[in-house]
Amino acid sequence: MHPTAHTVLLTATLLLSSVLCSPLSSARTKTLSMLNGNYSSLWPKFSNTTNPPSSTNSLRTECSAEHFGFNPVISDCQDARDHISPDFVQHMWGIRHTGLPDTFFPLPYRIMGNRGLCFFQAVLIGDDTRTARASLNQIRQAADKLILDCATGEQSQGGIALNIGGDNMLAVALGTYEPTVQCLGTFGPEWTSCRDILGDMPAYKTEMVFGPRGAPGVQQPLPLRIESADDRCLLQIFSTGSLDSSRWYRMWEAMTAVFSMCIRGRRGGVFRGIGDLQSLFLAVKSQNPVTLPGGSPSDSQS
Repeated sequence: MHPTAHTVLLTATLLLSSVLCSPLSSARTKTLSMLNGNYSSLWPKFSNTTNPPSSTNSLRTECSAEHFGFNPVISDCQDARDHISPDFVQHMWGIRHTGLPDTFFPLPYRIMGNRGLCFFQAVLIGDDTRTARASLNQIRQAADKLILDCATGEQSQGGIALNIGGDNMLAVALGTYEPTVQCLGTFGPEWTSCRDILGDMPAYKTEMVFGPRGAPGVQQPLPLRIESADDRCLLQIFSTGSLDSSRWYRMWEAMTAVFSMCIRGRRGGVFRGIGDLQSLFLAVKSQNPVTLPGGSPSDSQS
């Protein structure tokens, strides 16, 4: 995404005049609400263990269908695990768009299976935690243990893994998801450019009003375009014409699902039914920029 587009998005999101709140309406949103905040603030809901993380503690899991979902599709969880690189390098992790260096892995960070039904997500531990250190292999090992302890346990459910290694300030959650995705179009090698959007798009958790540009009360005007830095991947967000309440976090979730279910398989995709009224949808497609005389790029696809 170009810096100018990024600046516009940040400005539009920060200029909120009010906050719209809505109750959680399903087991899925209950599951995902757990991931909207830091883990420790919700710990008492499913564990009576209050010991802080320690480098001497071993990897352990807490399973909770209430917070992380029922009956995860084990094959999709295994597929998601297989997409996590067995990389032993210790990486730094931190919340995106908070001034951290580009070398940090941007949170939120989620790996989904190819069917989009099961995911692993890295979350910070502690209300005051801003960064953490862990390797991708440690996240992969945590995913393995979550599959064994929670997904294939006596009661098939999601859960969270603690003391995964590094500085033990990063936890890994196994959750379920219900995507409404249709794969359309094709991608060539440029599919990897969509990672640029996924890692840099807003993922704010504040409720806001999405709707047609110029409509009264709209806080995020639509339609909206976000392009990868090389202009080869395009994310568009549309509405059916009415105002709707949602979060950028939901848009990021939808983009993650489209990436996992379609783009990794070299196809574009659409996610429908976003928002309280399900009137928002997100589309991702390939772009092949054409260089015009004078060196300025133009899209060969509209």
